[in-house]
Amino acid sequence: MTDRENVIHPKLESYIATRDKRLSKYWPHDRTHIRDLFVQLLKKGAVTVGGRSTCGGSDPTMHAYRAWNEVVRKARALGYQITEEQVRGLGNAWATRGGGFWNETEYKLEGIRND
Repeated sequence: MTDRENVIHPKLESYIATRDKRLSKYWPHDRTHIRDLFVQLLKKGAVTVGGRSTCGGSDPTMHAYRAWNEVVRKARALGYQITEEQVRGLGNAWATRGGGFWNETEYKLEGIRND
């Protein structure tokens, strides 16, 4: 990818910032978690994101997972071509110690449309 493609679209940058701000209630130790994931997607071409789903409440990792998926939907609308694939195996289908199940998805950046 070129340096131009490594720049986050301005509309997406502000969208990510609002998600990071909302997420900081549940994820106080990392105030730019979603932005860091998106930068990793741009630089490496792929990122794996997961969260623990539970009955009756939401784990902080699930809040981050949902916020990330909102950003992916917005990015796609802005021309980022992102594919996703559920991660299976390596104990992914097992219940976690805290209750619930771990869901993990690998996202790949296939390209960016310049409409």
